[in-house]
Amino acid sequence: MELNNHKKVPNYECEICNYSTVRESQLKRHLSTAKHLNTYNTYINTYTKVPKLVTPYSCVCGANYKHRQSLYKHQQNCLPYNNIDEKESMVVCPDIVPVEKSEGVSNETIKEIIKQNHDIVDLLVEERKRTNDLQHQLIEATKEAKTVNNNNTINNNTVNNFNLQVFLNENCKNAINITDFIDSLHISIADLQQTGKLGYVDGISRIFVKALQNLDETERPIHCTDVKRETMYIKDENKWEKETKTGDKMKKTIQEIQNKNLNKLSDWQKENPEVTKMNTQENNEFINITLHTLGDENNKEKQDEKIIKNILKEVTIDKQTKT
Repeated sequence: MELNNHKKVPNYECEICNYSTVRESQLKRHLSTAKHLNTYNTYINTYTKVPKLVTPYSCVCGANYKHRQSLYKHQQNCLPYNNIDEKESMVVCPDIVPVEKSEGVSNETIKEIIKQNHDIVDLLVEERKRTNDLQHQLIEATKEAKTVNNNNTINNNTVNNFNLQVFLNENCKNAINITDFIDSLHISIADLQQTGKLGYVDGISRIFVKALQNLDETERPIHCTDVKRETMYIKDENKWEKETKTGDKMKKTIQEIQNKNLNKLSDWQKENPEVTKMNTQENNEFINITLHTLGDENNKEKQDEKIIKNILKEVTIDKQTKT
């Protein structure tokens, strides 16, 4: 029997952190870590000086190693290290020293780092687009089979639809557009921290619902007529339109809120300077907030659907009071 000695060759790299992996998902996770973000921000903001990692792992005896595992193996037989009483209080951290630009990373490298981040965003957008296209194809494939049943439903709801149009076009004629709703949305650092505590779904839902509650019912850009069927009407470009089955406008709105939430990370960092120090409370909280604000990319579709269900409960029309 022949053994397969073929090794996977890393093909996803972050040059600024000297990090490589064979999995795209691991690279995405790395790009959200505090180590990468801090190093990346330093390069972009200074240009003249960049941090350079020097012998990251050092022993008390003076020996230096590039990897924690190598240091640990050395310390098992190191007399100076084993003679120290309070080894538990010792924390091994990379030493960061400023060096001139000529010794650091070139402008070309910085541009490459920016390109890598843009490429990741493009991949995420393309993945989401493929998912939406597949859903649309599935809906079209089953549409003919539902035509007869849908016709009966439409006939039974003709009067209600007419009343709905009167409600939307007369009572809610001063409602704001969904784009204006997003632009006027103010997200605070407290909202960002709550997202870290509650998680992506409940955190984004909380921000969305709070903004809707600040508006009078007739001023809201979203109304739901059927929670079970998730039937929604959204005002965009000064006219009311029924939301698509795939919820395109709602998902776009959720993405905009997520982006606004992410933009608050820099303000949070300014208020918590200890975030750059590994294994501190601020550093751990920063990683937690970042991960919960980004959500789980592998389950993004399901997470957005849960958020939409939470919003529907808030904007459902009470037909008894509107007829």
